Amino acid sequence: MKYNIDKLCELYNISNYIINDDGSIDVDEHVIILGMGLTELPLKFNKVYGDFCCSGGNLTTLKNSPKYVNGHFDCSYNELTNLYFLPEKINESFDCSNNKLISLKSNKSLVGGIIDCENNDIIDLSEFNIKFESYFYCSLNPISVFGINGCSLEEIIDFKIINFIRNNEIIKWKFNLFYETKKSIPNKKLLERYGYKFR
Repeated sequence: MKYNIDKLCELYNISNYIINDDGSIDVDEHVIILGMGLTELPLKFNKVYGDFCCSGGNLTTLKNSPKYVNGHFDCSYNELTNLYFLPEKINESFDCSNNKLISLKSNKSLVGGIIDCENNDIIDLSEFNIKFESYFYCSLNPISVFGINGCSLEEIIDFKIINFIRNNEIIKWKFNLFYETKKSIPNKKLLERYGYKFR
């Protein structure tokens, strides 16, 4: 097994690593696996003490992602439809933009910087399970019509708790509750253009 792991590390230019008993690896530098047409990560990662970049490929899953990333985690420009196997802790920013996400369904995770999920197909945040310490960017998604692009964690939690969206239908009294203290409210025609309708 060690021989195969060493060969794969050599193939993907990964050095300065140790192999754990379960076959996973800890890497003491950046890991960059770009645009290689992979549908799944070729190695089982545990801890990465630099950035982890697996963007620009054909990943359909984050299986084998590290549990801990000391830097940025970038899985943008892939074919992901969910965020299962997301690292449990990312010390800096998390970029999952330009995928095929319709929700942000994931395991629990903590992100130390921004979350960038721009240019996906996200329609609600009911399954959002990520805590973050900076801002949430979601432009070019249906969900962005509700004015939550660039919001803080507290605002996203309010949006998620009130949860006025059900399968593209808006529960009007919950919608009104969320926007009662807001300066700007999305108009009905704009909501309909993004596929939403009032129940």
